[in-house]
Amino acid sequence: MKPRIRLVATPDGVRAEGDKEARLGHVLGGDPLAEGAPPEGVFAAWKWDGERLLARNDRYGMHPLHYRADADSLTLSPDPLALLLPGESAELDDDALAVFIRLGFFLAEDTAFTAIRALPPAATLTWTRDGPLIRSPALPVPGPAALTQADAVDGFVELFRAAVARRLPAEPYVLPLSGGRDSRHILLELCRQGATPRLCVSGAKFPPDPGADARVAAHLAERLGLPHRTVARPRSQFRAEHTANPAQGMGTLDGAWTLSLLAFLRRHSGLWYDGIGGGELAQNPSITLIRKNPYDVTDLPGLADRLLAAGRTGAHVEHLLGPRTRVLWSRERARDRLVRELARHADAAFPLGSFFFWNRTRRSIALAPFTL
Repeated sequence: MKPRIRLVATPDGVRAEGDKEARLGHVLGGDPLAEGAPPEGVFAAWKWDGERLLARNDRYGMHPLHYRADADSLTLSPDPLALLLPGESAELDDDALAVFIRLGFFLAEDTAFTAIRALPPAATLTWTRDGPLIRSPALPVPGPAALTQADAVDGFVELFRAAVARRLPAEPYVLPLSGGRDSRHILLELCRQGATPRLCVSGAKFPPDPGADARVAAHLAERLGLPHRTVARPRSQFRAEHTANPAQGMGTLDGAWTLSLLAFLRRHSGLWYDGIGGGELAQNPSITLIRKNPYDVTDLPGLADRLLAAGRTGAHVEHLLGPRTRVLWSRERARDRLVRELARHADAAFPLGSFFFWNRTRRSIALAPFTL
C-alpha cells in the first residue's frame, strides 16, 4: 500500500486517517519540509502536526504526489488511485484523457479525474481546517544563454562529473544499462572515477521494439571489459501492463517492460543507478519529431495536431474509440488542451524540449523509478 493521509474537518476538530508523516524518494542534504527553496534530490514529503498539514516536493516535481481537496477535507498520496474514496466523485477529466490516450502521458498537473491533481513542481501545500493553500513558483523556462557550444558541452561534463562524485557507491553494485545516453554517461563516469559495476544488465522491451538498446549496451560493456546480461522481458505483456499500469497510478503507457529488470535488480543488488532528464538534454528522444515540427507560436493548433498524430498510439486510437468516447475524448478536445500547455513554453529557448521535459519526463518517465 502506498502511503496516504486523509484529513476531515468536523465540528469536533480535524479527523486524521492514515500516515501522519511520510518522506519519500531521495533528499540530497537538507530537510524537505524546511522553509525556503527545496533541497536537491527527488522527493515528496508531508507532516501533520495536529493543526496544520505541510507537504512539499522537489524542484522539478519528479516524485509523484497527488491530492484532492475541498473546503472540509484533504487527501494526499503519491498514488492517485488511493484518492478514489467511496462516496466521493470519480468524475473523469475528459480533456486530460483525450490527450493521454494519444500521447501516453498527462499534461502539467492533470490526472484522469477532475477532483485529483498532481502537485506542481517545487510546491508547498498547507492545509488547516480553513482549507488548502498551494504555493508554487512559475514554471522555469530558461531563455537563450550566452554560451558557445563548447562552453555548453564543457559545463555539462563538469556538472555531470560533480553529480556522480557525490553519489559514489559504498558497496558492489549492478548497473542497469540501456542504449540511451543517461545510463551510458553514468557508466562511463563511474568507470572514470574508479567505481566500476560488477555487472551491467539490460531489459528486453516488448515488440515492435527492435531491441537496439540491449545490443548497444552489450557492445559498450564489452568495450569496457565488463560482464553484461540481458534480462528477458515478461512472458505476458498483458499481465505486465495489468501490474505496471495501476502501480504507476494509471499515469503512463510506459514502464511494463521494466518489471523483469527491476525484479532482477532487487535479487542481485541493493544499490543501482538511474538517470532522469539527461536524455532529454543530451539525446532528446523526440528530436526527430521536433526537427520535423518546429515550434511556431503563431500556429500552435497545427503543431498540436501534428504531435497528436505522431503520438504513442498513432492513428490506432481513433479506431478503438466507441461512439460515446469518440465525442468525450475527441481529437479536438485533445488539441485544445495541448495548445494551452504548449503556450506555457513559448518563452523557452527550446520550447518543445521544455514541453517534453516538464510533461513526458516529469509525468511519465519518472514514474517507473519512483513507483515500480
